[in-house]
Amino acid sequence: MLGACRAERGQREGIGGENGWYSFPLAWAVRGWLDRLVGGVGLRRGRRDARRLRTGDSLDFWRVEEIERGRLLRLRAEMRLPGLAWLEMRVDGDAGGPVRYRQRALFHPRGLLGHLYWWSVSPLHTVVFGGMARNIVRAAARDQERRAEHSGAATADGAAAPGTGTAPRPGAAPRPGAAPRPGAAPEPEAAPGPGTAPERGTAPGPAVPPEDS
Repeated sequence: MLGACRAERGQREGIGGENGWYSFPLAWAVRGWLDRLVGGVGLRRGRRDARRLRTGDSLDFWRVEEIERGRLLRLRAEMRLPGLAWLEMRVDGDAGGPVRYRQRALFHPRGLLGHLYWWSVSPLHTVVFGGMARNIVRAAARDQERRAEHSGAATADGAAAPGTGTAPRPGAAPRPGAAPRPGAAPEPEAAPGPGTAPERGTAPGPAVPPEDS
């Protein structure tokens, strides 16, 4: 789950500016041009940092209102609108369990014009924001797969090759049951020291005289 959260966070914090919005670039560009035509900021502001966001950052025609690393990103619209709008992206999930990415667009209409605006753009929002959510999830899944592949490759490179080990020190006795090295002379058997009893069953007994026939 931790890896998935990191992947999702990377995709969400990478949106906007030169990175784009993960869906229908032409639609976002047209929305920016229209905003500039009515005196708005459009998409020209870009972003402060290409990889990370912080509260208060400008992000094209949005403003970062709240951010919780790996959990929540809420953007407040600063384009010309008959109302107030937010775009919220959230990652939910427990440790070790499945991860769910949720995204929603919120709008507070101002008067009748605000309601008319919202109902007129809702079908377009469904297509644009729906594609954005799907592409963010796919990009996060690809990023997580790459992380897993790199981690597996690093583990394989760090493992010892089979058959390698530390050579025995010169003069060291071989381990019990180990085969002698090729060309090595057999070691002489040690003579029993003074007072050492012979092993049971190995010493010959006293000579027995032959019986008379």
